[in-house]
Amino acid sequence: MSEAEETERATLEKMSKIWVGQGFKVFIQPSGKLLPGFLQRYRPDALLIKDDDKVLVEVVRKGQRNAEERVRRLKELMVNQNEWRLEVVYSGENVVSVRRVAANKILESLRSAEDLLTKEPRASLLLFWASLEATVRNLFPNQTSRPQSPGRIIELLAGSGEITPSEAQSLRDLMMLRNRVIHGELNAVVKPSEVKPMLQLVRQLLKSMLE
Repeated sequence: MSEAEETERATLEKMSKIWVGQGFKVFIQPSGKLLPGFLQRYRPDALLIKDDDKVLVEVVRKGQRNAEERVRRLKELMVNQNEWRLEVVYSGENVVSVRRVAANKILESLRSAEDLLTKEPRASLLLFWASLEATVRNLFPNQTSRPQSPGRIIELLAGSGEITPSEAQSLRDLMMLRNRVIHGELNAVVKPSEVKPMLQLVRQLLKSMLE
């Protein structure tokens, strides 16, 4: 086994513990019988299955040639395949686990976000999003041991019925704004009137969590 293959195998073994903890059945280097037909001859590095949540895993090594092309090709094969999603794992990087935060700490964060709302609305937005993810981590502990993308946070809340479709859309709008700010668009306009209702939404989620 080459050094590159050994690194990939070690990465999959490390990640498997996390996936199993999230309730997935994990299939490393799956055989043809397990592979969905739309993949044609492509063989992913792993399959994850938990009820209706089905995941194709592609491990990308640092310095790997044609890595972006492989991921692009896989995404093309998955177009219109709504039953499956893709997770790209980068080998050689540390796997970060995020611990849950107590509800009182989240409430403190929300109060800070409210204090910043009129003076520094961009900072308020980012603190709100951190509070939202911390809340979601408490609501779905088995699915959020690692940092979550903003889209995944909304998906978990909407899919479980914790928020309404209109609330999900409001969060998606804020997600786009959050992404612009966090990636350096420092002149992006954040309106307090857009953030304030979502702060209340997190409070409601916390209340339902504690009941």
